[in-house]
Amino acid sequence: MRKLFLSAVLMAAVLLLASCGKSEEEPAAPEKVPAKRTAEPVETSGTEEDTASTGEAAPVYHGGLISAGYKYGMAIDPDGVLWAWGDNEFGKIGDDTTENRPYPVKIMEDAVFVSAGYCNSAAIKSDGSLWVWGNNEYGGVGDATGNDRFSPVKIMDDVASVSVGLGHVTAIKSDGTLWIWGRNQFFQLGDGTEEHKFAPVKLMDDVAYVSSGSYHTMAVKTDGSLWAWGWNEFGQLGDATNVDKPSPVKIIDDVKSVSAGHNFTAAVKNDGTAWAWGMNDCGQLGDGTEENKFAPVKIVGLDDVKSVSCYFDNTAALKNDGTLWVWGWNFHGAIADKEIEDSLLVPEMIMDDVDAVFAGPLCIMIIKNDGTYWNWGSNWSYQLGNGKEEEISEFPAQIIFDSSASEIPEQAEPAEREEPTEREDRTGGSATGDASWRQFLRDYEKWVDGYIALYKKYMDNPADMTLMSDYFGQMAKMADWAEKADKVQVDLANDAEALKEYLEMLSRIALRLSRMGS
Repeated sequence: MRKLFLSAVLMAAVLLLASCGKSEEEPAAPEKVPAKRTAEPVETSGTEEDTASTGEAAPVYHGGLISAGYKYGMAIDPDGVLWAWGDNEFGKIGDDTTENRPYPVKIMEDAVFVSAGYCNSAAIKSDGSLWVWGNNEYGGVGDATGNDRFSPVKIMDDVASVSVGLGHVTAIKSDGTLWIWGRNQFFQLGDGTEEHKFAPVKLMDDVAYVSSGSYHTMAVKTDGSLWAWGWNEFGQLGDATNVDKPSPVKIIDDVKSVSAGHNFTAAVKNDGTAWAWGMNDCGQLGDGTEENKFAPVKIVGLDDVKSVSCYFDNTAALKNDGTLWVWGWNFHGAIADKEIEDSLLVPEMIMDDVDAVFAGPLCIMIIKNDGTYWNWGSNWSYQLGNGKEEEISEFPAQIIFDSSASEIPEQAEPAEREEPTEREDRTGGSATGDASWRQFLRDYEKWVDGYIALYKKYMDNPADMTLMSDYFGQMAKMADWAEKADKVQVDLANDAEALKEYLEMLSRIALRLSRMGS
C-alpha cells in the first residue's frame, strides 16, 4: 500500500504560498448548511424578473447524443439505443445494479437525448418522455421520493432537453417552460430559496437552452438573452460580481448556446464568437491568462464556433468546419495527449472531422463525421468504456457498442409518492448517505475552492489586515484537513479499489494547491 504522504504534500503546498507571487481573486466561500427537504412538490412560477410568455415553443437543439459524467460515460447510437459505462455508484449507469461497467451496456431504446451528471443521469425518449435515475438524496431523480433509483424512472412528458449537474436537474419542455429540481443549497435551482426540490418545479418561460453546472445554472431564452443563477464566488454567473443569485439575472444578449462547468461558464454568441467567465486557475477560460473573470471575455482566436463544452478545469469548442479546439488543464490527458504537460491558456486545434463534442470531468468525448464515437482522458474507473482501468488512456480511444453486451433493464413508470426511507447500502458506503470518503473529498474540494480564492485576494491586497487574518486563519485549518485525509486513507486500507480512487482524487486536490502561486 502507498505510504501516508499526501498530508505532507498538502502542508508543503500551503507553506510554500506565503512567498508566492501576485494573482487576482475574491473572498473565501461561505459555509452553507444543507437546506431542509421540501415537504411537497410545487408547480408554480419562479422569481425571474420577466417570465411573460411569448407563446413560442423551445426548439429541440442539436446535441445530447453524448455525455460524460463523473467517472462514467453515456452515448446514444444511430439506432436510438442508450449505452452507459464506467463507475456505477448510486446506480447512475441505470442497469439496475451498482457494479462498475468496463464496457458499454444497453440502458434503453428510442433515446434521443442524454445527460450524465455527478451522481445521477437523465434521458429523453423519442415520444418526449423524460427518464431519470441514480442518486436521490436531494431529489435529483425528481420522482417525489428520497430513494435512489438504479434503473430509469419516468418523470414527465413533452420534454425537449435536459441537463444534469451536481445533484440538480433542469429540463425544458416543448412549450419552452423550464423546470428544475434536486439539490439547492447554493440557489442553483433559481426559485429564490435554498430548499431542495424532490419533484419538478416550473421556473421560467420561453427557454431555448439550459446548462446545469456544479452549483450554478445558465439558460438562454428564445430571444437570445442569457440568464444565470446560483453560486457566484468565482464570477461564474458573469454579472460582474461575486454575489450569489437566488433567482435568474440577465447577463448578455445574442447568445446561441451555453455550457456551465465547475465554477466557470462558456457560451457561443449568434455571430460565432465564444466567450467565457468565472474560475480560471488552469486557463480554462482560454483568454491567455490564469486570472478569474467576473464578466464575459472573448476566447482568444475562436470564431465561427458551432458549440462549446466545459466541465472541471478543461474546455472544448467545435467550429463549423469540423475542427476541435481544446484548452485548460491537461491533468491525466483530460484535453489532449500526454505531450501537453500542464495547461493550455489559449485554444489549440487537435483534431478535424468532428461532428459533436462533450467535455466531461477529466475527459473529452466526441462523435466524428463518419459516425464513430471516441473519448480520451482519465480512465481509472473504466469511464472511457474500453475495458481498461488506467491513469491515462491512449489518445483517442474508440467506443465500441456491442449489441450482445446486455439486455435492456426494466424501466418504471412514475412511482406513487412515498416517504423517504433509509437508503439501502448498495455502494459499499454508509446506508444513510454517500460513502464517507467520497463525502470527505467533496467537502475538501469545496473548502479548497474557497481557500484558493482567499489566497489570491490576499496576494492582491497584502496590506489588508482583515484579509491577512482570514487567510492565515484558513491556512491553520490545513493541518486539520491533512489529518482527516490520513485518517480516511487508513480506514480504506482493506479496500484496494476504493483506496486507489481516493488517492487519485486526493492527489488532484494536492496538485491544485501546489499550483496556487504559479
